[in-house]
Amino acid sequence: MKKIILMALLSALNIFNVSARKFYDSKSMIIGISGNLTELEEGGFSNKYFRNDIQLPAEALSTGKKYNKQKLLKAFERERTGKKILDMLFQYDGHSLSESLLKDRAFQNVQLMDEERAQIGVIDKETILREDYLPILESNYIFLTRTVNIGKSIGQLLVEDPEKDDRYRTYWIVFKVDITKDILEQVFNCWNDMNKYDQINVPIKYVASGCFKKTTAKTEEVRNLLARSVSQKVEAFAIRGQITDNHPLTVNIGGFNGVQQGDRMKIYRQKVNSKNEFSSVTIANTRAGYVSANSTRLFALSGQSSSYKKGDIAVIRLDRGIGHSLTYNLLSMEYETKYHGVSYTFDKRFAFNKHGISSYALGSIGLIMDKSEDIDIEFDHGIEYDDMPSIIDVGLGLGLGKTFFSRVEIMPYAMVHYLYALGEEDDYEDFTEAVRIPIGVKANVNILYPLQLTLGAEYNFMIQKEPEESWGDSEGAIYKGWGISAGLRVVF
Repeated sequence: MKKIILMALLSALNIFNVSARKFYDSKSMIIGISGNLTELEEGGFSNKYFRNDIQLPAEALSTGKKYNKQKLLKAFERERTGKKILDMLFQYDGHSLSESLLKDRAFQNVQLMDEERAQIGVIDKETILREDYLPILESNYIFLTRTVNIGKSIGQLLVEDPEKDDRYRTYWIVFKVDITKDILEQVFNCWNDMNKYDQINVPIKYVASGCFKKTTAKTEEVRNLLARSVSQKVEAFAIRGQITDNHPLTVNIGGFNGVQQGDRMKIYRQKVNSKNEFSSVTIANTRAGYVSANSTRLFALSGQSSSYKKGDIAVIRLDRGIGHSLTYNLLSMEYETKYHGVSYTFDKRFAFNKHGISSYALGSIGLIMDKSEDIDIEFDHGIEYDDMPSIIDVGLGLGLGKTFFSRVEIMPYAMVHYLYALGEEDDYEDFTEAVRIPIGVKANVNILYPLQLTLGAEYNFMIQKEPEESWGDSEGAIYKGWGISAGLRVVF
């Protein structure tokens, strides 16, 4: 029986290693971790991983400002830490091996939600069990973290953070226990020969590391930030949960798990091909709106409708909240005078409320030119232009945005632009500077998210400074007009 189970595991591992596909199951965490587990638990990872209780080398517990990756890898090799984790997984007692721990961990993961998925025919129970066995073997990690006072002597490890002191930084590092198909074959070949089994070597590989400055005096919030920091660099530690409702769209993780209002969350759906290769494909992009302790209301940005019945998974994939647009613009002021130009617009989302509305800071720079080559333009205040000069147009403003039907973001905005003519003064002695105030709305239409088609329409007020006068002394001339724009936008 033991050999049959091991052969099944080897077969499954071969499938997954060949495909090397991204795969998220319906559980939030099914990995084994050794190291600073308390920090993860307080950060929202409790009950989402298996505890691998093994003795780590002294170097892993030593104090210091930053972790020395090479020093730790040498210590793991010296102490055979990878082999100790393999021993624990197969319950090696010096005389025999057992698969019962793997079986117990697999059955722990066959949760109610999985059973419901099996009942509605999404995935059968045998597939669920195989799905749960494999990650238990190949997803084992060592996680280390320490908080250091960078304002004092380097190397001082802190037990507790003093209130309101921003001199503290939290460092973390993650290693992976590299249990491969070859290692499992070795286990299979020496299942009844412990002398051979003792010769197996399990390497440990560096995965990622990072740090962040403490921005809060509350220990639980610091650990929450730790969970977010790790989740963006280590795929297996990604903060994720299952869609539990479609109306409104809800995921079963919240503030306790590190979710914050405005976080982008990608929705993944499981796929199984004819070769029994599992993968997770992105079907939608959403953003976290109302966040409670253990659940989050999501607002769709793009993609398909998400489904609880299909076992869809929401995974935090933080973005920068930045958009870059390049547009062609057509402006018309009084007397049907038309100008054209191009502009680059930068937008930064600085807030996202519980109703799904984004707040943006906007900035743009562009070039405006006369639409015709030879034209005389005369306004009622007597200023004439022969060959309108090229004008630099720089603007700042604010906007609001809300996405509808997972396809179109409607963004009303208001800006203030400063216009300055280029060239020699003799070419346009009656024009030097102006202020333009557009009030308008943009429609950002998904092409292939994050690439969008952006269309805009606006109403303009332009105040032109009188020639050879300062802004404080000039009464200025006020013109009104409209503008339209079209181009491409990319969001990050």
